[in-house]
Amino acid sequence: MEFAENTLVKAFLERSGADALPLILVDGEVALAGRYPSRAELSHWTGIALVEEKPKSGCCGANSSCS
Repeated sequence: MEFAENTLVKAFLERSGADALPLILVDGEVALAGRYPSRAELSHWTGIALVEEKPKSGCCGANSSCS
């Protein structure tokens, strides 16, 4: 409820409507609207390093005996 009562959010919803959601605020400022953030964007905004997931090798994983 606190999000919906925010002045920036209220103005955004009045101007753009609910169809323009999601709305992402970072440090009280609009950072992104209309789509969900990428992992890289989240990493940038939070200062948390992005950890790349390495795919497992082979069809059944690294310790596979399948051919």
